[in-house]
Amino acid sequence: MSQRPAMMLIGSFTALISLGSLLLTLPVSLTDAAHTSFVDSLFTMASAVCVTGLAVNDMGATYSLFGQGVILTGVQLGGIGIMTVAALALAFSNNSSLQSQLRYAAMLDARTVADLRKIVVGILAGTFIVEAIGAFLLWLMLAGDPRLGDAPALWTAVFHAVSSFCNAGFALFPGAWARSSATSASRSSS
Repeated sequence: MSQRPAMMLIGSFTALISLGSLLLTLPVSLTDAAHTSFVDSLFTMASAVCVTGLAVNDMGATYSLFGQGVILTGVQLGGIGIMTVAALALAFSNNSSLQSQLRYAAMLDARTVADLRKIVVGILAGTFIVEAIGAFLLWLMLAGDPRLGDAPALWTAVFHAVSSFCNAGFALFPGAWARSSATSASRSSS
Protein backbone atom coordinates (compact mmCIF):
# COMPACT_ATOMS: atom_id res chain seq x y z
CA MET A 1 0.00 0.00 0.00
CA SER A 2 2.78 2.47 0.82
CA GLN A 3 4.05 2.07 -2.75
CA ARG A 4 0.72 3.24 -4.19
CA PRO A 5 -0.60 6.44 -2.56
CA ALA A 6 -3.93 6.28 -4.41
CA MET A 7 -4.63 2.79 -3.07
CA MET A 8 -3.61 3.94 0.40
CA LEU A 9 -6.09 6.81 0.16
CA ILE A 10 -8.96 4.53 -0.87
CA GLY A 11 -8.02 1.93 1.74
CA SER A 12 -7.72 4.53 4.49
CA PHE A 13 -11.10 6.08 3.75
CA THR A 14 -12.73 2.66 3.53
CA ALA A 15 -11.17 1.43 6.76
CA LEU A 16 -11.98 4.60 8.70
CA ILE A 17 -15.59 4.73 7.49
CA SER A 18 -16.11 1.00 8.14
CA LEU A 19 -14.60 1.07 11.63
CA GLY A 20 -16.47 4.26 12.54
CA SER A 21 -19.76 2.85 11.26
CA LEU A 22 -19.35 -0.26 13.38
CA LEU A 23 -18.50 1.85 16.44
CA LEU A 24 -21.56 4.05 15.85
CA THR A 25 -23.85 1.00 15.94
CA LEU A 26 -22.68 -0.03 19.41
CA PRO A 27 -25.14 0.65 22.24
CA VAL A 28 -22.50 2.78 24.00
CA SER A 29 -22.57 5.17 21.01
CA LEU A 30 -26.31 5.75 21.01
CA THR A 31 -28.81 7.31 23.36
CA ASP A 32 -31.53 5.01 21.97
CA ALA A 33 -30.55 2.12 19.69
CA ALA A 34 -34.03 1.88 18.21
CA HIS A 35 -33.62 5.18 16.33
CA THR A 36 -30.52 4.29 14.32
CA SER A 37 -29.72 1.61 11.76
CA PHE A 38 -26.37 0.48 10.38
CA VAL A 39 -27.13 2.39 7.17
CA ASP A 40 -27.68 5.57 9.21
CA SER A 41 -24.34 4.99 10.95
CA LEU A 42 -22.59 4.29 7.65
CA PHE A 43 -24.01 7.46 6.10
CA THR A 44 -23.11 9.55 9.16
CA MET A 45 -19.54 8.25 9.29
CA ALA A 46 -19.00 8.67 5.54
CA SER A 47 -20.29 12.23 5.88
CA ALA A 48 -17.97 12.84 8.84
CA VAL A 49 -14.84 11.50 7.13
CA CYS A 50 -15.65 13.30 3.87
CA VAL A 51 -16.62 16.42 5.89
CA THR A 52 -19.85 16.97 3.98
CA GLY A 53 -21.96 17.77 7.06
CA LEU A 54 -24.92 15.66 5.96
CA ALA A 55 -26.72 13.74 8.68
CA VAL A 56 -29.88 11.68 8.96
CA ASN A 57 -30.11 12.04 12.75
CA ASP A 58 -29.87 14.85 15.27
CA MET A 59 -26.26 14.53 16.49
CA GLY A 60 -26.88 15.79 20.02
CA ALA A 61 -30.02 13.73 20.60
CA THR A 62 -29.04 10.48 18.86
CA TYR A 63 -25.41 9.93 19.86
CA SER A 64 -23.85 9.65 23.31
CA LEU A 65 -20.58 11.39 24.16
CA PHE A 66 -18.75 8.26 22.93
CA GLY A 67 -20.65 8.31 19.62
CA GLN A 68 -20.04 12.02 19.21
CA GLY A 69 -16.34 11.34 19.85
CA VAL A 70 -16.31 8.72 17.09
CA ILE A 71 -17.92 11.22 14.70
CA LEU A 72 -15.50 13.95 15.76
CA THR A 73 -12.52 11.65 15.17
CA GLY A 74 -13.79 11.00 11.64
CA VAL A 75 -14.27 14.73 11.06
CA GLN A 76 -10.77 15.52 12.36
CA LEU A 77 -9.04 12.85 10.29
CA GLY A 78 -11.05 13.75 7.21
CA GLY A 79 -10.44 17.46 7.73
CA ILE A 80 -6.71 17.14 8.22
CA GLY A 81 -6.59 14.71 5.38
CA ILE A 82 -5.92 11.05 5.59
CA MET A 83 -3.06 11.51 3.12
CA THR A 84 -1.42 14.04 5.44
CA VAL A 85 -1.67 11.57 8.31
CA ALA A 86 -0.28 8.79 6.10
CA ALA A 87 2.56 11.06 4.97
CA LEU A 88 3.31 11.85 8.60
CA ALA A 89 3.43 8.17 9.48
CA LEU A 90 5.76 7.45 6.57
CA ALA A 91 7.95 10.49 7.19
CA PHE A 92 8.60 9.47 10.79
CA SER A 93 8.76 5.74 10.15
CA ASN A 94 12.10 3.99 10.10
CA ASN A 95 10.63 0.95 8.36
CA SER A 96 9.44 2.54 5.13
CA SER A 97 11.63 2.83 2.10
CA LEU A 98 13.17 6.12 1.08
CA GLN A 99 11.38 5.79 -2.26
CA SER A 100 7.98 5.64 -0.51
CA GLN A 101 8.84 8.62 1.64
CA LEU A 102 9.94 10.65 -1.39
CA ARG A 103 6.76 9.71 -3.27
CA TYR A 104 4.65 11.20 -0.45
CA ALA A 105 6.99 14.18 -0.21
CA ALA A 106 6.35 14.92 -3.88
CA MET A 107 2.59 14.76 -3.31
CA LEU A 108 2.87 17.57 -0.75
CA ASP A 109 5.36 19.59 -2.85
CA ALA A 110 8.24 18.80 -0.53
CA ARG A 111 11.69 18.32 -2.01
CA THR A 112 13.06 16.13 0.76
CA VAL A 113 11.81 13.91 3.56
CA ALA A 114 12.87 16.61 6.04
CA ASP A 115 10.67 19.11 4.16
CA LEU A 116 7.82 16.60 4.28
CA ARG A 117 8.17 16.35 8.05
CA LYS A 118 8.15 20.13 8.42
CA ILE A 119 5.08 20.52 6.21
CA VAL A 120 3.07 17.83 8.00
CA VAL A 121 4.05 19.04 11.48
CA GLY A 122 3.13 22.59 10.40
CA ILE A 123 -0.27 21.42 9.13
CA LEU A 124 -1.01 19.54 12.35
CA ALA A 125 0.26 22.30 14.65
CA GLY A 126 -1.66 24.98 12.79
CA THR A 127 -4.83 22.92 12.83
CA PHE A 128 -4.69 22.12 16.53
CA ILE A 129 -3.76 25.69 17.53
CA VAL A 130 -6.65 27.25 15.58
CA GLU A 131 -9.09 24.60 16.86
CA ALA A 132 -7.92 25.14 20.46
CA ILE A 133 -8.39 28.91 20.19
CA GLY A 134 -11.84 28.39 18.65
CA ALA A 135 -12.81 25.89 21.35
CA PHE A 136 -11.65 28.25 24.09
CA LEU A 137 -13.64 31.17 22.67
CA LEU A 138 -16.74 29.01 22.22
CA TRP A 139 -16.36 27.65 25.74
CA LEU A 140 -16.31 31.22 27.09
CA MET A 141 -19.59 31.87 25.28
CA LEU A 142 -21.25 28.56 26.23
CA ALA A 143 -20.19 28.20 29.88
CA GLY A 144 -23.30 28.43 32.04
CA ASP A 145 -25.71 28.60 29.09
CA PRO A 146 -28.94 26.90 30.28
CA ARG A 147 -29.88 25.94 26.70
CA LEU A 148 -27.14 23.27 26.72
CA GLY A 149 -29.04 21.19 29.26
CA ASP A 150 -26.87 18.26 30.39
CA ALA A 151 -24.27 18.69 27.64
CA PRO A 152 -20.87 19.76 28.95
CA ALA A 153 -19.95 23.24 27.66
CA LEU A 154 -16.30 22.29 27.06
CA TRP A 155 -17.20 19.23 24.97
CA THR A 156 -19.75 21.23 22.99
CA ALA A 157 -17.14 23.94 22.35
CA VAL A 158 -14.49 21.43 21.22
CA PHE A 159 -16.94 19.57 18.97
CA HIS A 160 -18.10 22.75 17.24
CA ALA A 161 -14.60 24.19 16.92
CA VAL A 162 -13.31 21.05 15.18
CA SER A 163 -16.45 20.69 13.08
CA SER A 164 -16.31 24.29 11.90
CA PHE A 165 -12.54 24.37 11.26
CA CYS A 166 -12.79 21.19 9.19
CA ASN A 167 -15.87 22.63 7.45
CA ALA A 168 -17.94 19.60 8.44
CA GLY A 169 -21.10 21.42 9.48
CA PHE A 170 -22.15 19.07 12.28
CA ALA A 171 -23.85 20.59 15.33
CA LEU A 172 -24.90 19.24 18.72
CA PHE A 173 -27.56 21.82 19.48
CA PRO A 174 -31.09 20.45 19.79
CA GLY A 175 -33.05 20.92 16.59
CA ALA A 176 -30.02 22.08 14.55
CA TRP A 177 -30.46 19.05 12.31
CA ALA A 178 -34.14 19.82 11.62
CA ARG A 179 -33.43 23.50 10.90
CA SER A 180 -30.57 22.71 8.50
CA SER A 181 -32.66 20.03 6.74
CA ALA A 182 -35.58 22.44 6.32
CA THR A 183 -33.23 25.15 4.99
CA SER A 184 -31.71 22.72 2.50
CA ALA A 185 -35.16 21.59 1.35
CA SER A 186 -36.39 25.14 0.84
CA ARG A 187 -33.23 26.04 -1.13
CA SER A 188 -33.57 23.04 -3.42
CA SER A 189 -37.26 23.72 -4.13
CA SER A 190 -36.67 27.33 -5.19
